[in-house]
Amino acid sequence: MAILEASETQANLRVAFATEILASRRYRAYAERAEADGNPEAAALFRSLSNRRCATADAHLEALEPPGTKGTAYHLRTAIMEEDADRYPAMARKAREEGFENIALGFETLAKAGRVRVGRLRHELATMM
Repeated sequence: MAILEASETQANLRVAFATEILASRRYRAYAERAEADGNPEAAALFRSLSNRRCATADAHLEALEPPGTKGTAYHLRTAIMEEDADRYPAMARKAREEGFENIALGFETLAKAGRVRVGRLRHELATMM
């Protein structure tokens, strides 16, 4: 049996997962905008597409991490590693340099929120040990 770990297929699954999640979230936002524009048919279509993309992402994640193979502690550690709030200060500086003060403030808020999330995740992990 082929081993998925460190294969190009695993890398492709990760890209596909991220692509599906982004599309799902984008379609959900489009559905909200269509609803606000008074177009319930388009909103319903975008919601349906969002749900399908999310289901596809779930299937990719299941292939990457079959149920029962990784425990909650693993998932907490993964979430901590992926919660990369450190990138936002540099983004805020660049936005400010380019004259986008509101966007810079948003990035700074995201950095703070990320640090809070990491703290919550680490606390939960510590309670498991």
